Amino acid sequence: MNSGADVRFIFVTEGSAFHSNRVDREAPRITREGEAIEAVCRLGGSADRVRFLRVPDGMAKHHVGKIADAIAQLLFAWQPQSVFVTHMKEPPADHVATNLGVRGALQLYGRRVTVFEYPVWYWYQWPWVRLRDDVLGSIAPHCGKRSGPLPACAASGCSTPMPMSAT
Repeated sequence: MNSGADVRFIFVTEGSAFHSNRVDREAPRITREGEAIEAVCRLGGSADRVRFLRVPDGMAKHHVGKIADAIAQLLFAWQPQSVFVTHMKEPPADHVATNLGVRGALQLYGRRVTVFEYPVWYWYQWPWVRLRDDVLGSIAPHCGKRSGPLPACAASGCSTPMPMSAT
């Protein structure tokens, strides 16, 4: 990319569910992959830096092990210093399964890597909606115990990098 970093992209699900009312599931997948490559190119990357695992939409939770194995192979080939993955509490089940798959891949990889979790469907989270107790509980492990107002990192979306050792 323009900064000199060697950035790679992995798209886990195949994307056909975003037009699930279509009979032909192949067309949305092709469209989504083309859009993904275009986005990477607009960011300064190239198509050879993109991999598609093509797990069927809505089915990632049934393929966590396969996702972990596939991503681990790429980690061994690429040897990254950092990995970005959807947040473990993302609302779509495919995002949760992707996070689990990446964590499994990092365990298989076994090298120290800094993991950055990012929200995609952020508008479902605070401050736009009321936080549920289970979400507040997920903040506590890395933001400290909550007493009173939300901790600063919760208000900002917990974008603080959380180093993770894959041992």
